Amino acid sequence: MESKNNKVKMETIRQRLGFQHSSYVDPEGLSGGLALWWNLDVDIDVEIANTNIMHTIITDKSNRKVWAATFVYGCPVRSGRSKIWEEITRIAKSECLPWMCMGDFNQVLGIADKMGGVCPSQTAISEFHAMISESGLIDLESKGPKFTWRNNRRGEEFIMERIDMAFANYKWRELYEKALVFVEPAIGSDHNPLVLNTKVPLDKVGRPFRFESFWVTEDGCHEVVLESWNRQQEGSLMFSICKKLKFVWKRVAWSF
Repeated sequence: MESKNNKVKMETIRQRLGFQHSSYVDPEGLSGGLALWWNLDVDIDVEIANTNIMHTIITDKSNRKVWAATFVYGCPVRSGRSKIWEEITRIAKSECLPWMCMGDFNQVLGIADKMGGVCPSQTAISEFHAMISESGLIDLESKGPKFTWRNNRRGEEFIMERIDMAFANYKWRELYEKALVFVEPAIGSDHNPLVLNTKVPLDKVGRPFRFESFWVTEDGCHEVVLESWNRQQEGSLMFSICKKLKFVWKRVAWSF
C-alpha cells in the first residue's frame, strides 16, 4: 500500500495490528512510500524495493507453494508511468515462477473505467495494455464496487476510477484457480482496498446466471420456459418480469 508515512510511524501501526514482519520504502515528502506486512504463515523475500515497485518471492508454509508477487504504486504523473511499465515487463521476462502483480496502477484499462472529469488518454490506455500483453498478464477482475478511487469532490468535479487491480500470468492462475479479488469498502481513504483470497470455497461465492445456448436443444426446454412465463404473478410489471425470469432460471438451470 501507499503509506505516505515513514518507517517509524508505520512500525507503530504494524505492531498494533499484529503483523510479525515488514518491509518499507519511505515516502518522498508527503506522497508515495510503500509498506508490506506479513505474518508467519508465509516466508517473503523482497528482491526489488523502490519508489513504485516491491517484487517478492512468497512461500506458503501450509502447502510449500512458491510464487512471485509484484506490488505496484503507479506514478501519479502520466510521464513517469512508462518507466514503471518497462520495469514490470523486465520482471515478467526474467521471472520463471507463477507470478501475480497487483496494486494502485494510477491508470485505467479503458474509458468505461472512469466516471467524470476529462476522458482518459487513449495513448496511455494503449501503452498500459501493451505492457500487460507483453508481460503475459491477465486481469483477475474483482467482486465488489467497480470504481476503486474517488477524488472526494462534489458536483461536476467528482471523479471515480478503477485504478487498483490485480493481474497474474497463466502459471499463477493454474496454481490458484479458485482465487478471487474482492473490493472492500473505503474507510478513511480515497481508495477501496483490494483483498486477494487464494482459497475461496466456490459454494461461498454467488455466481450470476448465464444462459447456455445448448439448453434450447434439450427436450422440454420450450415447455419449461412457456410454463414459467405464463405463471400468474402479482405486483408491478417489472416485478412480475423479474419473478418469472428467476423461475425460468431455477427450472432451466437445474433441469439441464
